[in-house]
Amino acid sequence: MKKTINITCLILALTFLIPVFAYAADAQDTQPEPDTALIKKWLSLTPDKRAMIRERYKEWKALPEDQKAKLREKYQRFKALPPLRRMQIRKNFEKFEKLSPAQKKRVLERFKRWRMLPPDKKRAIRKAYKRFRNLPPKRRMEMIRRFEQWQKLSPAEKTRIMRQIRERRKRHRPN
Repeated sequence: MKKTINITCLILALTFLIPVFAYAADAQDTQPEPDTALIKKWLSLTPDKRAMIRERYKEWKALPEDQKAKLREKYQRFKALPPLRRMQIRKNFEKFEKLSPAQKKRVLERFKRWRMLPPDKKRAIRKAYKRFRNLPPKRRMEMIRRFEQWQKLSPAEKTRIMRQIRERRKRHRPN
């Protein structure tokens, strides 16, 4: 009798546990295999780079969900860009990372000013930049030299020169 109860208990236990084991086995089968390329890339990083990534991960975990959502959206937009544009952005980021703190601050201030400009001003600046880029190299170098000279002028000298330019334009403007 005791042997029969033990066998019955074993059969009942197996009846209930087999689906659990099967589910667990299925769950393990659906687990993605570790990406060996990513593992190799991680192992190829310097200890400093790994520490930096770990730190960024901690910062990510601490972000509020709405900020994470915005960053994910920006990342998706980045991934949707053509490969050449993504490569340009990465190179610019690498250049930025190599700047001194003072240079980074200056770049970020300029970027902030750019973002505050109205669309028509941005269009005008882009148009002027395109014209500049299309100049012959000698003319471009002359423009750069003149700009550097302009930068060295005092605010009073710049004001005086701008006044002269406006007066000349008024005289040569057709009525």
